[in-house]
Amino acid sequence: MLWGINRKTKNIHFQNEQNMSRRKIFLILILICGVFFIIFRAIKANKLNEESMKNRQYCYNEKLNLEDSILFKTQQINKLKLYLVLKSSFRNDIRCYNYDNLGKLHLLKIDLASDIPLDKLISFRGVTTSETTMHTYSKFSAGGKYDFLILGEKTPTVDRVIFNLTGDNNQIKKKVYNKNFIGYYLPVSTFSLRYGEEAPNDVFFGGKETFLGMRETYPVMISFYKRHKSLFVIILLPTENNMNLDENLLGKIMNN
Repeated sequence: MLWGINRKTKNIHFQNEQNMSRRKIFLILILICGVFFIIFRAIKANKLNEESMKNRQYCYNEKLNLEDSILFKTQQINKLKLYLVLKSSFRNDIRCYNYDNLGKLHLLKIDLASDIPLDKLISFRGVTTSETTMHTYSKFSAGGKYDFLILGEKTPTVDRVIFNLTGDNNQIKKKVYNKNFIGYYLPVSTFSLRYGEEAPNDVFFGGKETFLGMRETYPVMISFYKRHKSLFVIILLPTENNMNLDENLLGKIMNN
């Protein structure tokens, strides 16, 4: 009987050892798969970066185009000095203007899948954000005052915009000009735009990064202006880091 108990104990011990071996093998396989996945993503990101570098260029001495001139009120055109255009085969041109010596005005055009109402198109969230890892970005920066990044990959037609924004919520000023034009003005630590829950951030802004990895706030005006099947994102970054602009400025210079 004792021999039978010992044999049963040995069998249990053997089975436990087998189970532990299977777990170790399983964990090793997961680790190997994880390493290969990281390598694959890194190779893909590098390839995307190379493609983005080949298919983008920063252009100076450009002229105001017809579409832009329609967006802005006639009396404001002379105050807009085109500073820089980011051209890419992946997306619409991104234009940067000097506006009346007050700051840099960036204009992005996003193609919509259909003529979606603005209130159904944009989902607002007060969530800290960052650029998406393993993806390539182009820089619009200003001497270390902030990081302003644009995804250097193909932009699809859009039926949803997720707008993440964090900053001094006590100073946030939201203005609804009409059903197709809304704006925000506040000291921002981060904001981003992406076009789906699993999509990478297409636009990222962050105030100057501190020693501990936190972000300083920087005053930002950002407006969404929908015309038919196009969404224009207007981002004004003041020259100085203070809230000294008219909170209705974008509403006054845009045709709405």
